[in-house]
Amino acid sequence: MQIVDVTATLENIVIFPASEMEEIIQNIKTILTTLQGSVPLDREFGIDPSVIDKPVNVIRPLMVKEIKEKIELYEPRAKLVSIDWDGDGREGLMIPKVRVAIK
Repeated sequence: MQIVDVTATLENIVIFPASEMEEIIQNIKTILTTLQGSVPLDREFGIDPSVIDKPVNVIRPLMVKEIKEKIELYEPRAKLVSIDWDGDGREGLMIPKVRVAIK
């Protein structure tokens, strides 16, 4: 099992990742950066946007639960270990940085 840190940013989408590890990391990034309801054939995919504009102390526990459930559902090869955040929420910026164990 390997521990990997993944930040919720998408840059340079690779259609055919070179390794299974790259594929898993890209899948997690896609989960974290997609709003639920925006994927036509799977409206449950992505993160529920209903937490937007709520206080930071409310958003964080909701997002932890949401991220954990979505990674378990859509990328079962990874297990959530922890979540940290870039930004403090005061400037409207809370970017999840997840640590996952790759099976």
